[in-house]
Amino acid sequence: GLTAMREGVVGRVIGVDVSEPAILDARKNAARNGMDGDSVRFVASRAELVLHGEMQQLRAAGDGAGAGRPRVLCAVVDPARDGLHHDVVRALRAAEGVRRLVYVSCNPAKTLTRDAAMLCAPPTNKYPGLPFKPVSSQPVDMFPMTDHCEMVMVFDRMSQQEFEGGEEEGHTATGEEPAKKKDGTTGEEPGSQEGAQPTATSGKKEDGRKEKEEGAQEDGGEDRAAK
Repeated sequence: GLTAMREGVVGRVIGVDVSEPAILDARKNAARNGMDGDSVRFVASRAELVLHGEMQQLRAAGDGAGAGRPRVLCAVVDPARDGLHHDVVRALRAAEGVRRLVYVSCNPAKTLTRDAAMLCAPPTNKYPGLPFKPVSSQPVDMFPMTDHCEMVMVFDRMSQQEFEGGEEEGHTATGEEPAKKKDGTTGEEPGSQEGAQPTATSGKKEDGRKEKEEGAQEDGGEDRAAK
């Protein structure tokens, strides 16, 4: 957080950690870099006890253009092997200002997988707000010659249009036109794109049905004439 602030990427840093010595070190580090004051705040507490309140204060303060207007936030979480507390997941989901979430995991095969499912699931009463989507991941081998591996995964908040599957017609989620074959088609199965409408049947099938119907009518006419 302090590095991002020094580079001018963010304008304010709030840090929460259960370890009081770690919080004291963070405050000293901020002061040595000339970042003490209202722009930097560190809280010694369990995240699940204070995160919701911190988010509410940020929303009440606004983004500088007016109270109640949510700030654009980037959250960085680095939980223990047990992963994120469900109250932390709820607070992150409900805070609409959190547009990006960076998750540093020391247990990617278990708790990161579990937490990612809660962060990216559709809204519920327990976990409200638009879901996140994973956009990148980077394993970090901090302990060579062992089975352990860290993982850094980045999530971005989905827009309402993305969540509802309302991509612009003829474009992919990245804004690019889908690749086309020589015959002008995209090569995708009908309905394979999220939110795609069912495609009309081909002209050959329509012609085949018409021929069968006309043939049946002619046969019926011949039978009536014979009688």
